[in-house]
Amino acid sequence: MEYCDNENQRSKSYSALNELLHGSVAALKPDVIASVSAPNRNDELEVIKIANNNLQQCVDKLQNMVR
Repeated sequence: MEYCDNENQRSKSYSALNELLHGSVAALKPDVIASVSAPNRNDELEVIKIANNNLQQCVDKLQNMVR
């Protein structure tokens, strides 16, 4: 039983790390980074807001996965 619990936890940890990687890559797409350097301040703020929202969704998924 303990072995199964460890395997299950390891699987959850692996899945959580994988999800974090995908979320990080999505937040750091080159086109998003390029947009941040745009001269329009409102565009910069919108891109940052979207990236923060994407990261928050990633964190929420991770929290649900490890419960």
